[in-house]
Amino acid sequence: MNPLNTLLVLQHCMVMEKKKKKTDLTSSVGLDGIHT
Repeated sequence: MNPLNTLLVLQHCMVMEKKKKKTDLTSSVGLDGIHT
């Protein structure tokens, strides 16, 4: 695996984590579906 690929994967994981947190936040508030 080349370093660029690893970087992209790491970035992707971080983005997904952020999205997951945002989803948890919005669904607890009841605003599901605003973020995509």
